[in-house]
Amino acid sequence: MLANDILTKEDEQFMIDCRRTIHSWPEGGFDLPETLKFIKSELDKAGVPYTDSYGLSSLTAYINKDLVSKDGNRPFTIAVRADMDALPVKECTGLPFASKREGVMHACGHDAHTAMLMGLAKVLKRLEGSLACRVKLLFQASEESAFDKRSGAKMMCDDGVLDDVDVVLGCHVDPHYDTGILGIHVGPCSSNSNPITIEFSGRSSHATHPEGGADALAMAVKFINDYQYVLTRQVSPAEVVASSVCSLHTSSDNFNVVSDRAVIKMTLRTFSDETNDFIEGKIRTLANNSAKEMGGSAKVDAKINYPAMFNDAKVCAAVHKSHAKVVGEENAIEAELDITSEDFSYFSRTRPSCYFRLGIRNETIGSFKALHANDFMVDEAAMAIGAKAYIQFILDNQNGLV
Repeated sequence: MLANDILTKEDEQFMIDCRRTIHSWPEGGFDLPETLKFIKSELDKAGVPYTDSYGLSSLTAYINKDLVSKDGNRPFTIAVRADMDALPVKECTGLPFASKREGVMHACGHDAHTAMLMGLAKVLKRLEGSLACRVKLLFQASEESAFDKRSGAKMMCDDGVLDDVDVVLGCHVDPHYDTGILGIHVGPCSSNSNPITIEFSGRSSHATHPEGGADALAMAVKFINDYQYVLTRQVSPAEVVASSVCSLHTSSDNFNVVSDRAVIKMTLRTFSDETNDFIEGKIRTLANNSAKEMGGSAKVDAKINYPAMFNDAKVCAAVHKSHAKVVGEENAIEAELDITSEDFSYFSRTRPSCYFRLGIRNETIGSFKALHANDFMVDEAAMAIGAKAYIQFILDNQNGLV
């Protein structure tokens, strides 16, 4: 069977309608009451069972929940994930279904991700009796809030949502690729995200008598200068590293007071845990040495929020075969490495996974703006392609990876 022959025009319109409803009333983090109410209502209409026992404000829906294989063992089980949360962004698209919540917007396409999973649930329910596998549909809260160390994906994994799963799939809409393109990057495919705060403590004094103080601002400046040496001379050029000092604030904004406190906020992104640990260690050493040299102290707060995501080669090969059936070999491409971060990484580190890119670029309708921009738009025609990609993989691999 081919997904192109299974997904109907009615299914496509259903996903568009779902996406527009969700887009109109965006909700963020774990505070998703209306979004969850809407999804539950549609799952109930389709006769798809679900539970909210995994994670917080998240749903897990089932296709062939109680299926037993011919040999009496658990059948092959595929999980597909969509994130549901929006961003604290004021929408400026002018769309007729634009956000009705002031200062909240689906500026990252999670509304489309959720609508595709709802469409997938509806289609798979029709096919349920002919499928030899089980499917778990993961409607996940709080992807965008994972930088606050509250990842919805991690919570679902910690609660065991993947304990009976063999492979996990997910995707993200991507304005870098034209609508009709499906892209996969094998191996590391999104970076660790490590936000770091450094607080330098010194002793204030009058600017005309700096020798009586311990200048926290000078400690911070020394650290910033010394850190460039680490990035350019102590890390191999072969390593992909993105790191910037993005904020520096001091306790004084006067012309004549030496600051007794300075706070740096910076980011460190790598594709290797080992590289992250090496650089983080250097940051701690440099900060402490800079402070000590000038008679002060330093406190470093660093912890990876999103670990790097890894696409399993065997799963990716199977996904690519299915993609080629949906969009043609020429449009099933190798995606570029992406330095952004994504909490699907918790799923990818728990079970073999593939997270692919779904092209939505269509300049004629304005679907080419960056993710998280207040004028970001989605080419809704891409949702049918994403749903077909999931369906085809499930059809092709219902007895295990081929």
